[in-house]
Amino acid sequence: MTMQRLAKTMVAKRSDSHPKTTSCLQPPATERGNLRISRALLPVIMALACLSGSIHEAGAASLSITRTGCTATLTWTNAADVLETNSALGAAIWKPVVGASSPYPITTCGTGANFYRLNLGGGGTQFSDNMVGYVNVALASGFTLIANQVNNLPDNTLESLFPAGTTTDLTVIYKFNSAIGGFASDQIVGGTWSGGGTTTVNPGEGAFIFTRVPFTATFVGEVQLRSIVHVPIGFSIVSSVIPQQGYLYDDYGGPDLGYGVPGGQSVYYQFINSLNGYTSYQYSGSWSCASCSGPYLHVGESMFVFSPASAEPHDWRRNFVVGPP
Repeated sequence: MTMQRLAKTMVAKRSDSHPKTTSCLQPPATERGNLRISRALLPVIMALACLSGSIHEAGAASLSITRTGCTATLTWTNAADVLETNSALGAAIWKPVVGASSPYPITTCGTGANFYRLNLGGGGTQFSDNMVGYVNVALASGFTLIANQVNNLPDNTLESLFPAGTTTDLTVIYKFNSAIGGFASDQIVGGTWSGGGTTTVNPGEGAFIFTRVPFTATFVGEVQLRSIVHVPIGFSIVSSVIPQQGYLYDDYGGPDLGYGVPGGQSVYYQFINSLNGYTSYQYSGSWSCASCSGPYLHVGESMFVFSPASAEPHDWRRNFVVGPP
């Protein structure tokens, strides 16, 4: 099926006024040790295009974070600076970590998320030029569209993002590769990524993950404060660069994830693991679902976007600040 035919098919399926579940996936099959993508997954392969790019800035008053297994270590230079923590960016209030001094170990594996910044000198008027933290994403068996929303050190490769000690064996990552016109897949077997684990999943991107056994993926790194995620014409997959939950675009005027006004006739597909299919929303001056605010993204979640030729490419811009609240 060509992408043009698939686009027409997917848009046609959104002619009603309510979210609709479409397109199921099946577990991957293996043959002679080579991973194959199931027939049911082929339409998704033809629909997916991933975004890339990241911005990193650092200065003298910066936090650094390094990870070993389920333990991360925060380090900073000035002993007078106060380490503060926050579990929900833009929502919760930053609180001092009592008694924290550099180097400061934290436990990252488990549930939820935590973020850290420096209150310079403890005065509450100046803050570090970056923030770091970790995000735990619970993965049920089957397929999930996942997002990595922190820049990991040393990089955002699968080998760094999904360490063998914290990743269920036989987990598979699928990411679209424009050079081959489909997914490049990598599977962890016996603690080793079969494809070398060099595929990257950067903030703003997304990928399918398949696991037979539920587990929790833990992402550790630096929050990317400024970003531009380009949403092209056609199919793509995007995520919020900032690890926040919220509506993609709330046309009722409420707080959202800063996506901006979607292009006319654009369609947004959230994959629902429990249904093995999609819930979709179309925007044409307002959301297709009656009295709703469109798709609501959770931390660690990515989604498909279809932008028709009649729409213009869209740039999802974020400029997040470290300072108060």
